[in-house]
Amino acid sequence: MLSTPVATPPASPPHSPRPLLRAQAAEAFAVALAGSRDRCSSDASEGSGNHSEAAMVARERRLAVVGAAEAQVRIREAAGTAMVERMRHHEDQLTERCRVEATEQTRRVELLASVAETALTEKHRTQRQRDLLAAATAREVLAAKVEERRMRARTRNSMLTVFEWTVASLVGAVGATA
Repeated sequence: MLSTPVATPPASPPHSPRPLLRAQAAEAFAVALAGSRDRCSSDASEGSGNHSEAAMVARERRLAVVGAAEAQVRIREAAGTAMVERMRHHEDQLTERCRVEATEQTRRVELLASVAETALTEKHRTQRQRDLLAAATAREVLAAKVEERRMRARTRNSMLTVFEWTVASLVGAVGATA
């Protein structure tokens, strides 16, 4: 057998942003196949050696090129699929993270709203109780003032009555002694 290197299709540049497409792989295969045919025809025309052996070598080369091209296409396709899956997984994680953040923010806002509502309810309850106590105190103060005036009037009347009795007793005693 001849020791000629196996023709491989030209590789894409390293770190290519896009995977090799099927059309590009087919083009690379066609170029490699044409080069293989040229070498095979030059090998066959060089000597009068065994033509079938050259045909076998050419066939093996073609099969190697086809296999390499198909393998490269499958590798690129798998790499592209893996990249798409990785991106999808990353986007799913971002979406889930955003959903969790939104849920937590909603929970915190609802908790704050509940606390504010409770505080407002208690403030109004305290205000109503303070107003009721102030009204009760005002009624008690008014009742006490009314009672004080009654007591003063009664005391004044009783003082007049005592004074009148004292004066009458005095006049009666002066009149009886005279």
